[in-house]
Amino acid sequence: MIDLTAPDERAFLIGLDDPRDGRWPIARSLAELAALAETAGASVVGTAWQRRAAPDPVWYFGKGRASELLDEKAASGFNLLIVDDELHPNQQRSLETLPDCKALD
Repeated sequence: MIDLTAPDERAFLIGLDDPRDGRWPIARSLAELAALAETAGASVVGTAWQRRAAPDPVWYFGKGRASELLDEKAASGFNLLIVDDELHPNQQRSLETLPDCKALD
């Protein structure tokens, strides 16, 4: 028999808090993203953000903060990383390779 049930998506949300940006506070932005993820059928298991003026060209977060995603994955078991921003292809590849999961922007 073939199992056609969709795997449970356990989402971890990340974003940047740009001190020069006059948009919504990052907590509000991640809360809206969480509502969208849950509406799409994912269970949100955690969030993280970093205060920086611009995304890192390779890691999106700084390299140290990005490596902390490994600890977050071990603690929460997430299998989907959702980014509250548009990613460049190399950022997406880095974020998928490091914690070995799918990354969406």
